[in-house]
Amino acid sequence: MWSASWVATALLLTAVAASALEFATREEIALGSPGRRVVSVKVNGDDLPDYVFATDHGLAVLLGAREAKFSSPTSIRLSVAPAFLVSGDFDGDGRADTASASITEPSVRVAYGDGDGGFGQAQALATSGRVLFLHSADVNSDGRSDLLVGSGDGVILFRGKARAEFHEPQTIDTQGVEGRWFTTADLNGDGRVELIVLETGGEAVGIFEADEQEAFVPRQASF
Repeated sequence: MWSASWVATALLLTAVAASALEFATREEIALGSPGRRVVSVKVNGDDLPDYVFATDHGLAVLLGAREAKFSSPTSIRLSVAPAFLVSGDFDGDGRADTASASITEPSVRVAYGDGDGGFGQAQALATSGRVLFLHSADVNSDGRSDLLVGSGDGVILFRGKARAEFHEPQTIDTQGVEGRWFTTADLNGDGRVELIVLETGGEAVGIFEADEQEAFVPRQASF
């Protein structure tokens, strides 16, 4: 966690004569409360990067502006401070959404983007236990981002559906390993996403692939 209530943004400039990159300017932008996580995502219609921060009070949105500037942060209040933050397009409308979760509340809060840099009221998605990790990926290639929630029982998959809706959650059996650290990737180029889970002690990795019923089953594990 950052101890200061501001974030230092390094503006990257190219030193052409020296054929090197230099961080020449630093701009401090007040967030209002300490930041915990950050994601880079385009939340409005321009071609500039925007940033969403998880803070002690909820979320803070910084919109990119010309000449390497940013807008004043827009705050989204949440009832608990988020410890995890991901972005995606969970309803497939082409607009960026966010999902966040705390380590004390058994739920994930999803805020849907309006395409103009704002987000609607965050909606709670109940989980079976406290959240240990959060990841976003389109696991079935339907154009909608899905949520993968780490828990003490493994990984819970919420497939994106329509606005403010997800399919019924599916618990992925990770063979007794808690869902604390995992990611997704198409490891063999077959167009299907695999789930890669790191064992709690960091000494083993399990790979799970989607079958014809879109359920994840072990392909290789060294747990």
